[in-house]
Amino acid sequence: MENQERFSRLASFICDFDDDEPFSDQDLRAIDAIEAQFQSSLRNKRNERMRLPEMKFGGHISYCKTATGADKISLELLKIVQQNKREMVQTVLGFDIEWRPSFTTSVPNGKAAVVQIYAGTGRCYVLQIIHSGIPQNLQLMLEDPEILKVGVNIANDARKLFNDYKVSVKGLEDLSFLANQKLGGNVRYRSLAHLTEKLLSKELPKPSRIRMGNWESNPLSDEQIEYAAIDAYASWYLFKVLKDLPNIAREAVVEE
Repeated sequence: MENQERFSRLASFICDFDDDEPFSDQDLRAIDAIEAQFQSSLRNKRNERMRLPEMKFGGHISYCKTATGADKISLELLKIVQQNKREMVQTVLGFDIEWRPSFTTSVPNGKAAVVQIYAGTGRCYVLQIIHSGIPQNLQLMLEDPEILKVGVNIANDARKLFNDYKVSVKGLEDLSFLANQKLGGNVRYRSLAHLTEKLLSKELPKPSRIRMGNWESNPLSDEQIEYAAIDAYASWYLFKVLKDLPNIAREAVVEE
């Protein structure tokens, strides 16, 4: 009954909202609080698990919102790619994008606003492309099929980048598909948070006030930058864990 009441509170909050105005920061915090209370109640009542440690990124973050900064970051990434080619190592990029969501049917979602990339070097790159644009070097890397980009629902991100910027991202590996191949069973790993919990025994923070916030704000907040960096890092890390696991689904076919 208590959980039903919380659902009713959240539904009432959203239904009573004026469709002509976007959610304010105060509205998002209220939604986040209700959601957190509900999730906490589920965990406590069902005793599903002990609280997991949060996923963190302990490296450096390079954030840019200007064309000059984006050019500099693109050159850094290009040097990583070239070094990997010399060493005959495939470049793997943890990849994700963010955009400003719309809460009304009459207003479309914003363009892809942020691209976050982690290349395994201890530095994560957060580019606010809504302001900087996409440099040519970065576009060439995104469109290079030999450079692997990994993430959950990454094809949808690639489609949005093409629709918004005419950049055709190639060399995609969806972690949810890879996890189903490697882990088998009937579970479908539809989110980065689910995979992080399953494989790393860590909680990937997804507060609504950040996830559904304004990714076009200039500049981004420290919380937004960290959130973006952790997602790219988690994608890269999960790929490294998954790729070395045996493919359960294929082995089952062979045994039959």
